Amino acid sequence: MPSNQEVVEAKVMEFISLAGPRGTSISELQASPGERESRRTLQRALQDLALAKRIVMRGQGRGARYFEMAPAMRHGLGFAISENADRVWHRVRAPLGQRAPLGYNPAFIKSYQPNVGHYLTEQQRLHLREIGTVPSTARADTRRREIAARLLVDLSWASSHIEGNTYDRLSTARLIQEGVVAEGKTRDETQMILNHKAAIEFLLTGDERLRVDKLTVCNLHALLSENLLSNPEDAGKVRSHPVNIGQSTYIPLAGGTLLDQDLVGALEIVRAVHDPYEQAFCLFTWLPYLQPFTDVNKRTSRLTANVPLLKSGLCPLSFVGVEPLAYTSALLGVYELNDVSLARDLFIYACERSVQAYLAVDQTLAQPDPVRMARRTLIFNGVAAIVRDNPANQKAYAEEYVQKTGGIHGDVTEFDPVVRHILEDVQRLHEGNIFRYGIRLDEFGKWKDANKAAAAAAGNDPMAP
Repeated sequence: MPSNQEVVEAKVMEFISLAGPRGTSISELQASPGERESRRTLQRALQDLALAKRIVMRGQGRGARYFEMAPAMRHGLGFAISENADRVWHRVRAPLGQRAPLGYNPAFIKSYQPNVGHYLTEQQRLHLREIGTVPSTARADTRRREIAARLLVDLSWASSHIEGNTYDRLSTARLIQEGVVAEGKTRDETQMILNHKAAIEFLLTGDERLRVDKLTVCNLHALLSENLLSNPEDAGKVRSHPVNIGQSTYIPLAGGTLLDQDLVGALEIVRAVHDPYEQAFCLFTWLPYLQPFTDVNKRTSRLTANVPLLKSGLCPLSFVGVEPLAYTSALLGVYELNDVSLARDLFIYACERSVQAYLAVDQTLAQPDPVRMARRTLIFNGVAAIVRDNPANQKAYAEEYVQKTGGIHGDVTEFDPVVRHILEDVQRLHEGNIFRYGIRLDEFGKWKDANKAAAAAAGNDPMAP
């Protein structure tokens, strides 16, 4: 006989399955007809189902939603996929000889109707916008620099890893930041990383020339393909001859004027799209499908997908956590089936992983104290006064000083924090920070010696190391 918890899990699993691709929240579970279980019981059931890899959670806190995990999770993709994506996976993983050849289909892109038909559902777009919006803080400039520095390494490494590059993340960081070439790596691998660095730096300039257009795409390609093409003249130029795609039955457009026109037309469609994530997904899938260049098409698409996100102030897409097999399979679905199901699930997963990394930057940056910011001069002067007068009771002295000179008049919303900041700063004083308080070295030395003597007389030396 099943336990009560097993019965609850079965009911929860049935509800989530019926919810389909929209998923469900714990609040919706509680509000469902006939549901009498406590929120804690439902939370435990959801946790157990997630551990058993039967469901997956997307989002955090009150925005968390739960989805049935597709069987394809067993394929080691690392992310949940829909049933349609599961079917794509099985078809593209069949032996090459069992997959029918498919030529370029112009209607795949041209039939797309901007802002009418969407690849990403409204719920998916709202979810990505919610988690990817960069909160404005008092240290926005610092935060942008931190994100830029991290993106430079993460995207260079992850995008190159998808291409089979054997540099690890640490070696990539050393190459980018210090110019140290890792031992045992080929010149092509090193060049690939350095090309990513140059292309990403171009993305991060915020240059007004950076748009979703042919000029930007071609220039990104030129940066990414530097010193890697058999014919250097092909860098940044739409190809004029046919190409083949390894391990695929897809036959791209031959090249020349028609390819150039279709590239320009595709980019015009993307520019007409209102949602930046929908724009990014179109670029992520359409550029590889078009194969506009002799090589380095996928790398170009991954970086170009970041253009609408960066221009909209959204978290960039680094592709960290995306494995080559998952990425290749997703694009094979686009190439051979004109089906974006697997690519869509991978794209959403990649966005979520990127957000986890870049929004965590906020946690590493201390947020400025508004009182300290407003009363900086008063705090610094109070610290200097204590050093010069060396009172026996620092707390009483600081309180009297603030009352007399601060104009706060006992307002505890500022008075107590200002006094606390003065006393804490006094405890943190050392030769390396005294100048910001206007304290001379001889003043600090005299104060420090006096405190040591007083502490020694009392049998306690708080200034000792």
